Amino acid sequence: KFKHRLHVPGPIDYSVYNSKLQLGPATLKNVAAGSRNVILQLTHGKIYQFEVVNNLGEPISQWNRCVVTAGNPNRNFMWETAAVTGKFTIVAPIEMFTIEIHTPGYAPLTAGPYDPKESPSNIKLILQKLPAIEGRVVANGQPVAGASVSLHITRLKGQAMGFPARYATQPGTKIETTDSNGKFKLLPTDKIRFAFLRVEPPVTTDSKNAFAPGEYGPFAFGEGNNTSDIEISLT
Repeated sequence: KFKHRLHVPGPIDYSVYNSKLQLGPATLKNVAAGSRNVILQLTHGKIYQFEVVNNLGEPISQWNRCVVTAGNPNRNFMWETAAVTGKFTIVAPIEMFTIEIHTPGYAPLTAGPYDPKESPSNIKLILQKLPAIEGRVVANGQPVAGASVSLHITRLKGQAMGFPARYATQPGTKIETTDSNGKFKLLPTDKIRFAFLRVEPPVTTDSKNAFAPGEYGPFAFGEGNNTSDIEISLT
C-alpha cells in the first residue's frame, strides 16, 4: 500500500516496477487528486539478455549503459561490471526502447528500437574497437614520469561556467599518468575530428625539474591516422 500527498492540483501519472523480482512496470495515467483504492498491477515482464562483444567476437566485461524509451527520454547511464562476462539482463519496458552502450576503447553504440511484443529476448551487441592513443612525455630528451595526460575535443565556440572555452574533455575517457618511462595509453570513447592532448607535469618543489603544461594537436582521431607513437615535449 502507498499514500501520496500531492503538491500539484493533479491529475498525475504513476508507474511502478520491481527489477529484483523481474516484474514488468505498471503505469496508470491521469489519476485525480483524492483518488482512493488506486491499483497498479505488476506483471511478469519479458526478460531480455544482451551479450556485449567487440568486432572480433571477444566479450566485454564493463560498460556504461542506459535504457531509453519515448516515455522516459532521459539518459541516465549506469556503470556496470558483468556478473557473467559480456552479458546483462533487463526487464523490458512496456513500450519500445533502445539500449545505449559506452565504454572506453570502443565507439558508442545505440541498439534498437526493440518492441517488447515482437523482439527476440537474446540479442548480441557488437562494439567497434577504437585504436588506443599511445605515446610518451619527455623533457630535455628524458622521460617524464607522473605527468597527467588527458584527451580533449576542440571547441570552435563554447563556454564553461559562463566563460569562453576552447575545448571540452571527452566524456568517459580517463586521465592517465605516465609511467617511469614517460609512456601513456588512453582509451577514447568516440571518434574525434579535432582532438588534442593536454599534459600537466608532476608537481615538484625542485625548480630544475619544474615544467610548463604541454599540448599535442589538433589531430583527427579514429580516421586511420597513426596515434600509437606520439611524443610530447615539455619545456
